[in-house]
Amino acid sequence: MNSKEIHLLDNKIRSSFKRLKQNEAELITLLQEMDQLMGYKLLGYASLWEYAVKALQMTEGQASAYITVSRKALEVRALDAALKSGELSVSKAKRVTALIHPGNAKEWIEKAKNLTQNELDRERWRFASNDHLDSEMRARAQVSGGQLYRITLAVSADFLNFLDEAQELMEIGSREIALEKVLADYLDKHDPVRRAERAARKRGIQDSGNELSMEVPAKRRAEPNSNISNSTFLRNEDDKSTHERESSSNSAKGSDTRRFKKAKSNIPRRIINQVHLRDRGRCQYRLPSGQLCQSRRGIHVHHLVPRIAGGKNEPENLLTLCASHHRLHHFLDELRLEADVVSLEGDLPSSDTVV
Repeated sequence: MNSKEIHLLDNKIRSSFKRLKQNEAELITLLQEMDQLMGYKLLGYASLWEYAVKALQMTEGQASAYITVSRKALEVRALDAALKSGELSVSKAKRVTALIHPGNAKEWIEKAKNLTQNELDRERWRFASNDHLDSEMRARAQVSGGQLYRITLAVSADFLNFLDEAQELMEIGSREIALEKVLADYLDKHDPVRRAERAARKRGIQDSGNELSMEVPAKRRAEPNSNISNSTFLRNEDDKSTHERESSSNSAKGSDTRRFKKAKSNIPRRIINQVHLRDRGRCQYRLPSGQLCQSRRGIHVHHLVPRIAGGKNEPENLLTLCASHHRLHHFLDELRLEADVVSLEGDLPSSDTVV
C-alpha cells in the first residue's frame, strides 16, 4: 500500500467517524421519542432498556449510557443541544449526568468537552465537605488548596493488610494519610524527574547553571547514510525490566517495526538527569496535530543522531520519547531506507516530528 492509498484510507476513516457522531446524535433523538411515547411496550418490551438490549442488540453498558444521557438531555436543554450538534459525545456526557442540571450545565458541558477523561473524573470526585475527616486530613487539605476528592477502590485483602501494616509502622491514625505517604515515597524513589532533581540538589546545580541546558534540541535528522536497522534503541535505565521484556517479546515476533538492535545505554547518569529535568520526563514527540505527546509511560532517551552515525551522548543530541513513539520513529526511518525515496519522501511523516 503506497502513500496515496494511506491518505485515501485516512480520509475514509475521518468521514466514517463524522457519520458516527451524526448517527449518535440522531439515535439520542429517536430514543427520546421512543421513551416519551413508550413505544417499546407496543413492540412487546417491558422497558426502554430491555428494548435497547434485546431489540437493538446493544450491550448493557451501551444501553445504560444512551438511555441515561437521552433522559438527562430532556431535562437539560443545553446538554441536548451539545449532543445533537456533535460538540459532546455520549461517552463524555454519561460521565457528568449525575452532576449536571440547568443551573450548572454550561460549566459541566465545557469541562466534558475540554478535559481528558482523568481530568474530568477528578472534577467529579472533588468534594467540599470535610466534616468526616480527622484533623490531620483537614490540615493537609488546607495545604493543598482545600481540594479533596472522594474515590472508590475495589481492593484485595492483601492490599488492606499492607495498608494497615504501613499505617501501623508510620504511627498514623488515618489510612488516607498512610496511603498518601506510601505513594509519595514510591514516586521519590522511582520518578526519573524527582531523582534528577534530587541529584541536582546534591551536586549544587541550579536550573540556570551552565551545566544544565533547559532548551529542547533544535530539529535534526539522522544522517542519510546511517543504518537505521542497526541503530541504537536507548531507554531510561529506570525502565530496565520493562525494556528487556519488550526486547525478548519483539524478537520472538520478528516484527518489521522493531528489527533494529537494542543496545545497553551507556549515557552517563548526570546527562540522563539533565534530559529528564529539561523534558520533565515526558515524551517530546510532536503529533501531526502539532501537540506534544507528553506521555510518561515507558520513557526512553533517544539519540537524534544515532551513535553509529557519530551522535554524541550530549543533551543537545538526546530527547525523551515514550516507547510507542520511539518505535514509530525508527519504523519510519526504516521505511525511508527501504522504500522508493523519490516517491515517498514528501509523504511520509518527517522524523523531525520527534522534536
